[in-house]
Amino acid sequence: LNASTFLYSHGLDPEGGLTPGDFALLCPSLLNQLDQGTCIRHSHWDGTGAKHLHGNHNHTEHSEAPAGESRNIVIA
Repeated sequence: LNASTFLYSHGLDPEGGLTPGDFALLCPSLLNQLDQGTCIRHSHWDGTGAKHLHGNHNHTEHSEAPAGESRNIVIA
């Protein structure tokens, strides 16, 4: 999913901006996407927009670090 599709799938307009309530609605989905590795940019990404389909597969083969070790979540 791209950002617009993600927002539309939650009933939000990408052109409308996000309220704190909108963000609270999206937060669980965003965290799930991050946890599942869906929102990562692969090191071999070349910027051409080539599709990389995300199914139920393991992304550890795409990085040198074991799964979970390269994740960093900042809490404000």
